[in-house]
Amino acid sequence: MIKAAASLLVLFAAATAHAGSFGGPPPFTNGSPLPSGDDGVYQASMRGKNLSGIFSFTYSSGLTATPNSYYVFVNGQVYQGSVQASISTTSISGVLDTSFSANGVTGSGYFNGSIDKNSSTAAFDGDGKFTLVDGSNSSDSSSSITTTQTYTNSEGATVTETTTQDTSSSSDEPNLAGSYNFKFQGVRAYISTSN
Repeated sequence: MIKAAASLLVLFAAATAHAGSFGGPPPFTNGSPLPSGDDGVYQASMRGKNLSGIFSFTYSSGLTATPNSYYVFVNGQVYQGSVQASISTTSISGVLDTSFSANGVTGSGYFNGSIDKNSSTAAFDGDGKFTLVDGSNSSDSSSSITTTQTYTNSEGATVTETTTQDTSSSSDEPNLAGSYNFKFQGVRAYISTSN
């Protein structure tokens, strides 16, 4: 009888030690699955033609909180800015705020997609657009034309006359440097804790 009880105890111990290996995380380890709700830190990668990047944001009590940022690489230039995001029942959307690069070009964008709240990582994906505007080569311009004329007057002296004419043109339209479509995929990486 004691042998049978000892055998059952060994089998029970072995079964509970491997409980997590049958289709889910082991109990009480690694914080998975994440708790329900929307609060947490979300991270995603972005891919498009001539564009790659990442964005992340912290969501707390229905609002985007800090830290939040994006890094987009387009045609050899890096654009960095902040992210504003919104999560509803099954959708996620956001804005990539305006950023500046060293060459005078500004970049900004948006994204829209769906989120799977039944996933243990709140997986999300969708589409977006990143637009560049060239401020250094804008439509507003002004210049001056200088003309120098040299001649000999009636007294035989050489005379040089210089005239300057200002020209300017103005337009309120920005100079669009390019628009880039992208797809994104991401997860809720972890729940931020407050002390």
